[in-house]
Amino acid sequence: MPSRTLHAGKLRASLQRRHPEQPVVAFDLLEAAEFYEEEVEEMIKGLTSLMEPFIMVVLGLTIGSIMIAMYLPIFKLGSVV
Repeated sequence: MPSRTLHAGKLRASLQRRHPEQPVVAFDLLEAAEFYEEEVEEMIKGLTSLMEPFIMVVLGLTIGSIMIAMYLPIFKLGSVV
């Protein structure tokens, strides 16, 4: 992360040397937006890859408990007869 900050600082300084009358605020905001967008995308990818197995287990347990709840009375009726 410091290397990106250092690179952005050098780029901003070079832009200010070339165009001292124009503010570089738009560039700073655009670069910050791109940086944070990449960071958020990486975090979301990591989070979804971690959550996926847990969601599958919960879904399997839910469906399994529904199946047991449906078939248990049928098996109990078979033992009564």
